[in-house]
Amino acid sequence: MKELEYIHTSKVKPCTPLRAIRMNCLECEGGPKGVRECIITGCPLHEFRLGHRPKRTTTGDLSLAVRRREFATAARAALKVKRKTEIRQEHAEEGSLF
Repeated sequence: MKELEYIHTSKVKPCTPLRAIRMNCLECEGGPKGVRECIITGCPLHEFRLGHRPKRTTTGDLSLAVRRREFATAARAALKVKRKTEIRQEHAEEGSLF
């Protein structure tokens, strides 16, 4: 609990959706090289894995609202995975199995 208090009182940059996706991909692939070489194209976060929005070859293929919805969905998925990982780590530290 003290760690959470420290995070809230320290000057840590807020976790943006892109940063959460990047952190998730780094954890999944084990480092930057693995993220760049990721072959899991079916992952909804694959386009965002490098920590920035992907460039589209044609801008007219999707409306702005569709692109925003797509990004928001990917960001929510990354945050959900990050939360699950944190919970697993907490349980592992406590020595309990779930």
